[in-house]
Amino acid sequence: MILKYITMSLIVVGLVLLLASLQPVRKICQEKECTDLTWNFIFILLLLFIAGYISQLIMLSRQSVPGLAEVLVTAVFSGGSLFVLLITRSSLSSIEYIRRISALELHYAYHDQLTGLPNRNFLYEKVDGLIKENDRQHFEFAVLMMDLNQFKEINDSMGHQAGDKLIQYVAVRIKKILRVTDTFVRLGGDEFAVLLPGADEKTANTVARSIVQFMREPFQVDRRQIPIGLSIGVARYPDDGASADILIQHADVAMYQAKDSGTGYAVYDASADQYTTDRLSMLCNLRDALDNHEITLYYQPIVDLGRGKVWGVEALARWRHAELGMVMPSEFIPLAVQSNQMRLLSQYVLHAAIQQMAQWRDDNIELRMSVNLTVYDIQDVLLPDKLRSLIERYRINPARLVLEITESSVMTDSHSVRVVIEQLHEMGVTLAIDDFGTGYSSLAYLKQIPADEIKIDKSFVRDMTRDDNDAVIVRTTIDLAHNMGRQVIAEGVEDREAYDLLEILRCDLAQGYYICKPLPEPELRQWLARTRSGDTITWPFTSPA
Repeated sequence: MILKYITMSLIVVGLVLLLASLQPVRKICQEKECTDLTWNFIFILLLLFIAGYISQLIMLSRQSVPGLAEVLVTAVFSGGSLFVLLITRSSLSSIEYIRRISALELHYAYHDQLTGLPNRNFLYEKVDGLIKENDRQHFEFAVLMMDLNQFKEINDSMGHQAGDKLIQYVAVRIKKILRVTDTFVRLGGDEFAVLLPGADEKTANTVARSIVQFMREPFQVDRRQIPIGLSIGVARYPDDGASADILIQHADVAMYQAKDSGTGYAVYDASADQYTTDRLSMLCNLRDALDNHEITLYYQPIVDLGRGKVWGVEALARWRHAELGMVMPSEFIPLAVQSNQMRLLSQYVLHAAIQQMAQWRDDNIELRMSVNLTVYDIQDVLLPDKLRSLIERYRINPARLVLEITESSVMTDSHSVRVVIEQLHEMGVTLAIDDFGTGYSSLAYLKQIPADEIKIDKSFVRDMTRDDNDAVIVRTTIDLAHNMGRQVIAEGVEDREAYDLLEILRCDLAQGYYICKPLPEPELRQWLARTRSGDTITWPFTSPA
């Protein structure tokens, strides 16, 4: 009798285990991704086993006493039921894990991990979907491409962690002013986009203007107030493009138009697109231009106002483009920054300038050479070693090399920048603060910078004979600089009145088109020969014909 109860108990246990196995198998069969008929077959097989267990239980209840062999067989089958339960539950768990991983991968494929916003792939699919939907019912929509202004400088000076925080804060702020139906996307880096379904030109412009205004309030990042603007390009469907690629490309073109004009936002203008095509061409050819020495130096003379003698020159880069002709630095330097080639370009200019200094020295032409450095250059901790190598190679006097650093660059609160400036000063090169008056520097801070010269920005010099405020700024800057033991250079001298006024104000040095425009080296030699024909100089001297 005991064997009978043991056998019946084993059958009941096996039956319960098989019934428990039905649930995971049924879930697997109901999965949309499950196209394998094996699991359906297993489900039917389980039902047959359950029916067999029930039949065995009924027959056993009518028997007297089962044999020992029958008890052992029943125990084996019950163990098999446990095995089936474990396998089915494990299989379900694995399938659910794979589904979660797939969903996560799909999410990351269409979303930005830093901000949680949709990404470029999502934008393209969304735009394609709207275009296909437009085939059935005609309506408009707009794409806004956005790029933060001067984000790279902030990211480099404050660190990538602070830069990531700023990106997150920007995303949160912009998202607040958008509609629920709008799609806000981070394309990567400091670029964002907004898709505005049903938006006409007026609506798109209103949204763009609102975003620009909403961004004017500074961001609080690591207990510092960070002001940052952005540039927005607007393109509308179907007027500005009939496909996602063309529409987004045209919005990108408009964004660069807004960045160049400083207007905050711009609507795509097909007539200005050729300029952007040229811009893209220059971007692709810039590295080759450096390798092929298409970047050449022009030199603008700097004169000593007190002595009436040529003091030195400023080296200015020009690009002799094979198709576009002479390209000015205002056009290709932003491209060098955008393509992370600014340091490479600066090294090229420094090398060419120092090489030219050595050539002039051998020809008994003693001139100081001024070269502009950007914030990216003085953030390069290897710059002092590179410069020292060039000075030693060409055996030039480092004091005759003047490195012009913008006011905003020296105000960067970065330990590495201060170290680089100190090392350059210790090498004996002359340091000058360029574009003085355009930033937000304090004279107390500037006094700590080992600069020998201060260069007044041309925006003040150009109008000082007509604007009393500019004249006051120039006079005050000259007096303060002299009190700090600095020389003063005034750039942008374009007429006799400005030249005479600078002499009266005791400005030390001056440069500008009134004195001489930037010249290639052979023409500069001729110009220098003419200026040295007498003891004093009478301005202006025109460039050689």
